[in-house]
Amino acid sequence: MNDGILLRGLDGSNPLAFLAALGTLRTLTLALSDETVKMSWDQHDGAWRPRVWCSLSNDGDALIAKINDAVSQAADRASFTIGDNLNLPAGDFRHHLLESLKKLDTAMTPTARIDADFLAAFGSDAIVNDDGSMQDTALRTMSGAGHQHFLKFFRELVAKTDADHLRRALFLKWDYADEGRGMNLRWDPADDRRYALRWDDPSTDPSKTMRGANRLAIETLPLLPTLPTANGLATTAFAGRGARDTFFTWPIWTPPLNADVTRSLLAGVSRLRLDEGDKLNEPARRAIAEQRAALGIASLFTSARITTGKFRNFTPGVAV
Repeated sequence: MNDGILLRGLDGSNPLAFLAALGTLRTLTLALSDETVKMSWDQHDGAWRPRVWCSLSNDGDALIAKINDAVSQAADRASFTIGDNLNLPAGDFRHHLLESLKKLDTAMTPTARIDADFLAAFGSDAIVNDDGSMQDTALRTMSGAGHQHFLKFFRELVAKTDADHLRRALFLKWDYADEGRGMNLRWDPADDRRYALRWDDPSTDPSKTMRGANRLAIETLPLLPTLPTANGLATTAFAGRGARDTFFTWPIWTPPLNADVTRSLLAGVSRLRLDEGDKLNEPARRAIAEQRAALGIASLFTSARITTGKFRNFTPGVAV
């Protein structure tokens, strides 16, 4: 048994970095289908950073090559071509859902359900908006304004991300040296480029990003599916619905966990959140702390999803 490989570039308090970590776990799980890939988190260099446990953990170059080969195959995904944005009429989205199910009937392999899993993460035809369009995931940050298109950016990232982008995102300190135009999904707090928060005018300052992190974060979406509820469409690990009260909460865990266990952990994470303002008695607080400890959760982070103009952004993660 090896000691795993530490992904030193990913800071678990950053929502984009956390999503990239989970995307790495899911990608390797599918690519190494004959073994059990796991992930844990270590404190290193002032942050929680993920450690991957698999047969390639002793060879960083081989690990990157395997991940790059796997994500490159996404060019053929039908789920990424249903439109440029997640604002389809509910009937059209239902058609794509049914087509993905037909594929499952003819090819029961680990990769056959990828499109169905992504579509389930994208949204639902069961709950619609007032204009009859599908309701979509809380992770959607853009819908066409300013020439920013959610699924079109997915396709651009698939086509233009290479092994070096992945290596820099996973193993090096983030330098934000990649062109951000068309490659930026607004899941990184650094993507909030409002004039009041910056020294330079953002309209003349070129957008920069970590392309590899954005590409890997896409692969996390099937671990965060949507679900119709009595109060509208819910997204796993999100609470709230409005422009100012929607929060993404994620766990940091220390025992090595596989993708299936991680999916279950994400589904129940909101119940383990404990804010300073929560009016809970001491036994209730202690019970939540005991549940966290039993699950191996060392910390929880939360980020507010904010709406600024026509776009959504995420705030820096805060421990709760």
